[in-house]
This record gives sequence, C-alpha cells and structure tokens, in this order.
Amino acid sequence: MLDVTRFLLKQGLSFRGHDESSNSLNRGNFLELLQWYSQRNEEVSKVVNQNAPGNNQMISPTIQKDLTRACASEITLSIIEDIGNNVFSLMVDESRDISVKEQMGVVLRYVNKRGQVIERFLAIVHVSDTSSRSLKDAIDALFAKHGLSLSRLRGQGYDGASNMRGEFNGLKSLILQENPFASYIHCFSHQLQLVIIAVAKSNLNAMIQVLENICDDSSSFDSRGVAKSLIQKMENYEFVFMLHLMKMILGMTNELSLVLQQKDQNIVQAISLIESVKDQFQIFREDGWHTIIDKVNTFCELNEIPVSEMKDNCMIGGRSRRRRQVITNLHYYRVEIFYQVVDSVIQEMNTRFTEVGTELLSCIACLHPRNSFSEFNVQKLVRLCDLYPEDFSTNDCIVIEQQLQNFIHNIRHDPIFFGIEDLGSFAQKIVETQKNQAYPLVYRLIEMTLVLPVATASVERVFSAMKTIKTDLRNRMGDEWMNDSLVVYIEKDIFSTIENEQILQRFQKMKSRRMQLPPLSYPMIT
Repeated sequence: MLDVTRFLLKQGLSFRGHDESSNSLNRGNFLELLQWYSQRNEEVSKVVNQNAPGNNQMISPTIQKDLTRACASEITLSIIEDIGNNVFSLMVDESRDISVKEQMGVVLRYVNKRGQVIERFLAIVHVSDTSSRSLKDAIDALFAKHGLSLSRLRGQGYDGASNMRGEFNGLKSLILQENPFASYIHCFSHQLQLVIIAVAKSNLNAMIQVLENICDDSSSFDSRGVAKSLIQKMENYEFVFMLHLMKMILGMTNELSLVLQQKDQNIVQAISLIESVKDQFQIFREDGWHTIIDKVNTFCELNEIPVSEMKDNCMIGGRSRRRRQVITNLHYYRVEIFYQVVDSVIQEMNTRFTEVGTELLSCIACLHPRNSFSEFNVQKLVRLCDLYPEDFSTNDCIVIEQQLQNFIHNIRHDPIFFGIEDLGSFAQKIVETQKNQAYPLVYRLIEMTLVLPVATASVERVFSAMKTIKTDLRNRMGDEWMNDSLVVYIEKDIFSTIENEQILQRFQKMKSRRMQLPPLSYPMIT
C-alpha cells in the first residue's frame, strides 16, 4: 500500500475513484493499482484485499491520507534538519486554487553543509483573510509547528507585482519590527518584468494597438476584407520598426530573466548581471541605431514593404493641424522612438532596481569572485558585519579584518580557485577544501550573502504544481491533503531518499492502529 501511495504521490495522481464498490469497473487509482500490484507480487497478495482481515483492510481514504501525511512529514523533517541552526530566508506568494480559495505558498532558502544554495518548499497555507496581520499569524503558526525561529531569518522576498503587494509590504514591516535583520528584497525577476511592461505601455502603443486589433478581429477571419485590413496594418514600416526594437530589447533581457529564476542564483551574481544589462542598453543607445535600421530595411525589402526615406518629412503631434509638427523621418524614428524607448528602459531599470544602490548590497558586491576578487574591499566587508550584530559580535568585527586579509591572500594564490566567477560555486569549493574551518567568519559572511532571495520563481512553481494536484475533478480536496500531496510532489528528490521503514514508523505513531505493522522484509520501490 505504501508503494502504491508513493507512486501516486510522485506522479501527482488522484487516489479516489467515483465508484469504489467491488463491482465497479474503475475503483480509482489507489485501489486499481493495489489490485494490479498484488497480482504481480505474491508477498503483497497474501496480505491485501480478500486475504486481509475484514476489519483491517488498510485501504480506506483515511489510511490513504495518513500515509500521505507520513510521507510529507518525513520530507519536511528532512528539510528542517538540513537547515539546522543556520540562517535562512523566507519567500512567500499567494494564488487562488481551483476552488477560489486563497493559498499562501512558503519556500525557505538556505545554505546547506556542502555550501550549496537550497530552496525548499515548506508548506501551502489557506488564508481566509489576506491582511498583513493574518499572513504574519499564518507564518508564525507555521514556524512554531516546524520548530523554526524567526530570529534566524535573514531575508524575505515577495512578488511586488502581485495583487497582494500592499499586504506583502505590510507583512515585510511586521517581520522587520520583530527581526530588523530580515532584509527585504523585491523579486528581481518581477522588477525586470515591470520594466518591460512599463516601456511597452508608454512607448510602443502603436504596435500594441495593432496587435490588440488583430486579437479583437481574430474571430472574423472568415471575412476577406478584415483579413486584408489586418495585413495592411502589419505591412507598415513603423510597425516593423517597433517589432524589431522590441525584439532586440527582449533579446537583451532574456538571459537575465532566465538566470534570475534559477534556484541557486545569488544576489551578488544578480547585481552583476543587472549592471551588465544596463551597460548593454547604454552601448545600444550609442551604437545600435545603424544596426536596427539596417535590419528593419532588409526585412521590409525581403517582404516587399515600402521603406521610409529618412530624409522625407512626416507629421507628428495631435489631431489638430495647428498642433502637428513637421519633422524628418530620421528624427522621428531615431529620436522620438529609438532614443526615447531605450532611455525609458535605462530609466526604468534604475528606478525599479533600487536595492542595487543600498549600503547592504554595495558591501555584498565586494564578495564577487570575478577577476580574482578585483572588487574585494576589507573595510566594506567589515561594515557588512556591523549590519548583522546578531551574527557577528564586537570581538568578531575586530578579528575579521585580519581574517579577511589572510583569506584573500590565500585564495588569490591557490590555483584551485583560479577561474571561479560565481559566489555559489566559490562557497562549495571553500567547503570542499575545508577553508570554511580556517576562515569561519569570512565563510559566515558568504553564507549571509547567499541566503538573500533573488526571485520568487520557486514559489510560483509551487502554484504551477498546485494546478496539477488540485484540478476540476479534485476541487473538494482539503487543505491539509493538498499540502501533503504538494510537499511530496514538489520535493521528489528528498522523497526518493526516504526509506519505507521511516514512513511506516511515523504512520504507526500517528494514532492507535488495530494491529502493529511488522518491519519490512523487502526493499521499497521508487
């Protein structure tokens, strides 16, 4: 039964059937798979179905839920033990499930004993009231349940673009009141998304309007006249220019967007990539005009679209002829569109990514290992220790200055560390070479940096999984049942390491059973 439970949970499949009576042709996944399994395993066949005691079949929905809860509990316990007494960060987001119930997903980020950055799903909690106080109470209850201390929290990250932005800002403040060292980082991935949206809305209205018209008129494609008008709208030099410009902007931000969503991404690398993209846009502004105009002209010539002569005049401005202004096409496309759009991107990135300029992240940036720690600054890193008095005593702040100097000299002369460009890989190499024991205070600084959240992509993946687990056909699924199923489904890698015996022992201890389960005599099936 446990092997059947493990299979269904791992695949995110339902357990129950519409008709589970003995004469049903489809009794649901759990009973049907158990029957199939017993027919192929003699040991199993001896103890299930007709060979099991009539009052102890162990196949009821309650038993199924208890087995699932035991699986989820062992996974969560493994996560809590892996965190230990280390510092960690909290990432939270919310979404409605298929039953239109508000669900709050909680993910923890920490550095494990091997120096690896880990993001783990802790739980999904139903919140009837989405006020900041209710969210804080739900987190407090969750932490208390799993023995986690808010005092060990060093970072918090939320999706500022969500409809709960105000509530999350309030949650941020409530947590900071209780723990001022839980630094808030606005999800970098969503900040980048907001940059693109803001630029598109304010500068590319003409292109968007055409695309919206195409969408609105899509139901009338049977009309030749409508289809012809849509083609005419798209076979326009300005529309082609806008599309190419937007394509280049998206291309320049695509790698950054993908990297920011990686689970093991760290704040130092993220800051470096953001600054790099800013520089790219500045270079594009200065040198990119001829590149884009050549691509647009080539495209138009290949597709027989009339190419605008840059020296010809055009009119811009309001509808009134008095307010309209005559300018050249060159000025219109280069200044009114190209420069304006690129400047908007640069301005939006400077405005959105305000965290990059904070003292905390300015100090953290000194830990970037690129070019043999070319940005390493002892005084800024000592200042970083001052920002975390809970983790660095007064004596630590005195001692670490010399330790930092010894550390950087040793690292720069050790060939094992040559060529490492990422702080995450660097931390793992420090643990492998046991330099974390030689320079414990420096390694603690690196840990504090790595736990800071970069994006809430891991929480969003939880909601993607929720759509697999709780579907239209399973819309009456209880909150605890859904949470347990999600924990197992999402954290499959941990689940595969947990022995059946551990799960059965927890299952046995959950409540009094009619009979004591014997030790397993055969290996688990994963």
